[in-house]
Amino acid sequence: MSFFEDLKVWQKAKDLSVRVHKITRLRGFDEDPELKENLRRASIDAACLIADGSVRGTGGSSIASYLDARGLLARLDTLAELSLALGCVEEKSRDVLRQESETVAKMLSGLIKAQRNQGRKNKGSVDGSEAY
Repeated sequence: MSFFEDLKVWQKAKDLSVRVHKITRLRGFDEDPELKENLRRASIDAACLIADGSVRGTGGSSIASYLDARGLLARLDTLAELSLALGCVEEKSRDVLRQESETVAKMLSGLIKAQRNQGRKNKGSVDGSEAY
């Protein structure tokens, strides 16, 4: 079993969550505590889903967790954009969140691809030879 702490994608997601917490401490979020909570929840849940997927091994359930995490990163991007539009953050902070989120999403895409390829490799071989 692999431990999620060893995954670079989980480490980046954790760092992103810490960054989100620091940014949402800014005064601009005092007016919109729900937006603040949604940003925090999306970042926390993304990191947790990566950890969850890593302990599920390889296969459909782990891929589903990684896909859900990627969806939460898209939500985070949307919330960061709304935060800028509502005046809660400056453009620089929004850009940092979106850049870090994109990095994690790309890493997740690579992990998903690798998991799918591993699944195909395992299904395609009955006696050590390819099925096609």
